[in-house]
Amino acid sequence: MHPKPTYHFFRRILATALIAFTGSPVFAQSGFTGIIIDAATKQVLPFATIKLGSTGQGMVTNLNGKFELKNMDKAEYLEISYLGYEPKKIPLPLLSDQETVIALNAKQGVLKEVVIKPP
Repeated sequence: MHPKPTYHFFRRILATALIAFTGSPVFAQSGFTGIIIDAATKQVLPFATIKLGSTGQGMVTNLNGKFELKNMDKAEYLEISYLGYEPKKIPLPLLSDQETVIALNAKQGVLKEVVIKPP
């Protein structure tokens, strides 16, 4: 018996398995990081709400306006909202491996004049 054919056979199987398991995360978007800012002032928006499409999942940005999303394979879009700003929908997948900057525009004419009178 010749041991070389068995060695080469297992070597090919191992190489195929490595390619299959290491190549698949490249094609699937499982998560990314980002930051939410004000479009006019470029100030970060802490505690902005981020919803993952129609999955019912979501999160809130941290004090620095940053977030990290993972396991978002089923989401078709992101919906970002913040009090006093226009909500924004972003289609997925985002093709970026760097931090994504998302700018929200302030709503115009949201508040009417409020008069406070003493009792």
